[in-house]
Amino acid sequence: EYLAQSVLERQDQETQDFLLQTAPLDRLCAPLCDAVTGADNGRVMLEKLQRENLFVEPLDAHGVWYRYHALFAEFLADRLARAPHLDRTGIHRRASCWFEVNGQPYAAADHALAAGDESRREALIEAAILDMVRASQIALAMGWFESLPEAFSATKPNVLIPMAWSHIYSRRFSKAQALLQKAELLLTRSVEKLSEQDRRVADEFRVEVEMARLELARVSTGQLAGRSRLQELKDRLRPGWDFLRAFVELEICYVNI
Repeated sequence: EYLAQSVLERQDQETQDFLLQTAPLDRLCAPLCDAVTGADNGRVMLEKLQRENLFVEPLDAHGVWYRYHALFAEFLADRLARAPHLDRTGIHRRASCWFEVNGQPYAAADHALAAGDESRREALIEAAILDMVRASQIALAMGWFESLPEAFSATKPNVLIPMAWSHIYSRRFSKAQALLQKAELLLTRSVEKLSEQDRRVADEFRVEVEMARLELARVSTGQLAGRSRLQELKDRLRPGWDFLRAFVELEICYVNI
């Protein structure tokens, strides 16, 4: 009641709408606010909120990113749910699109889920998960994996393989082995089930499955691959397979230590 009467209701309508429309955002920047509200006042509004101490705090030294105080954000979210002239689903959908365009797929997927668009969320995850795991963002990836139905990855080596890497480094070795086996079967015996994109990169995936098995053996049992095996895999690499090239060179280093 205090926040309603002494803070929110004392603001002009433009400020009230801005606060409510940006309430679902965990963090704020001017371009994101503009995308969500459809206005062009994000920078002005954020500076005003900070100047007037309206429960917003900067997240960097450059005044780019901000966030609301947790209790104030909770209050605003409750008020947004009772504001019929504002579309909460549309807010999440626009935020999802902004985060996707700006290279932040995890946030984009979260907002897609909040918007009730599960198919978009799954598409975002599928597009980003391989690069995310290759960049060692294992904890984030595991959170995604555990929220997905098993059927989601059934015919997708581009999801099965990063899932396997994540389980290797989470020391869930039996799960990693099972996922690699599924991926290998798809890539050798059920190629017709793959998407067109996965068929184009099937050779790279086949090599990655073999490398993941070598890493699984090293991490789980301490068994190192032989030099000849690593050289054979290295000879199969093509230009542009940068992750696999870096990985095989690392494995060679382990052997030579």
